[in-house]
Amino acid sequence: MMLQHISNVQKDEALKLLCDAIGIVTVNPNGEEKLLADFIASYLQGTGCTVTVQEFAPNRANIIATIKGRTNQKALLINGHLDTVPFGNTDGWNTAPDKAVIRGGTLYGRGASDMKSGLCAALYAFCMFAAEGFVPEHDIIFAGTADEETDGLGAQAIVNSGLLNNVGHIIIGEPTGNQISVASKGTLWLEFSICGKTSHGAYPWEGINAAEVAYELFTEIKKSIEEASHPYLSVPTCTLTKIQGGVKVNMVPDACNMTLDIRTVPSVCHNELLAQVNRLIAGLQQQFGGLKIEYQVLTNRMAVEISPHNSLVEELSNTVQEVCGVKPQLTGTGFFSDASIFLKDYNLPTVLFGPGESSEAHKPNECVFIKNYFDAIECYYHFMKQQ
Repeated sequence: MMLQHISNVQKDEALKLLCDAIGIVTVNPNGEEKLLADFIASYLQGTGCTVTVQEFAPNRANIIATIKGRTNQKALLINGHLDTVPFGNTDGWNTAPDKAVIRGGTLYGRGASDMKSGLCAALYAFCMFAAEGFVPEHDIIFAGTADEETDGLGAQAIVNSGLLNNVGHIIIGEPTGNQISVASKGTLWLEFSICGKTSHGAYPWEGINAAEVAYELFTEIKKSIEEASHPYLSVPTCTLTKIQGGVKVNMVPDACNMTLDIRTVPSVCHNELLAQVNRLIAGLQQQFGGLKIEYQVLTNRMAVEISPHNSLVEELSNTVQEVCGVKPQLTGTGFFSDASIFLKDYNLPTVLFGPGESSEAHKPNECVFIKNYFDAIECYYHFMKQQ
């Protein structure tokens, strides 16, 4: 049975909310997300929920709102991040990236897909639900987090506050095209500094070629993860994203710096992978006397997954089917989200569900289909009604 749709008036209100949110620039780094957090706090006034702006650094803040339930059962947390990536070269944009522009059934602007549409869909549904005065069985929490696109400082502030102690399951409004993502890749960014020994290019055996060592290290790390697999995710990847070294065409390079972007599946343990990196480094340093290799971990985000048979997946899937008339697909996502921060210390059933498309994220002319946005609002609203 199809569930009742939101009215045209509500659609206009929801669309204005999204346009306003895109017009509040929260580009990370330095996102200044407190501007959007304060806007949302004001938007929630009069709905009957409790609201807190959690400022953890100057102009960096989360927004947390709670609808109190009848019992002390674990809460539902609905999360979205407040920040966006930079605009990039604006010559590639057909519209101003800091303003929402509607053309036909599509809305353009930075964050339209990743993920102010997901944030605002959850927020508008949360407001509808709160304003009705309906009391759910357990608490429903809306949390907008800062700094997701860089270090996850907002999510970490949520963890540090103890809020997740009272949470039973989580929905994150990342772009999934209103499908349900049950697995997300982990991310490990490594930066290496390799010091070898220079020599004449005609006598390379007299030196230690730091560039060749870097490439050998990269290929061995890549080989160590490439056989892992997952039913909802593509294979793990190790990508050489930056490399710099060398002095002159006829000199063996004595120094090389490189960065690796490693994307893992849940079966790849990051601690074990780092131990393997250390073993590779030790072997190379033993092979080449005088070679020195150092590295630092720039980002370490765990891969996450949930059983497709978990009750959260099944209940949300049923809601989406009732709203949209089509059963959603279960998918995986190649990017990380704040789930990698939340679930580091908490074993909480978590899915990603939002109206944006991951293929639109971080690109010029980022957009979202307006129908998907409205459908997501209805899905969030009716799912909260069941809680």
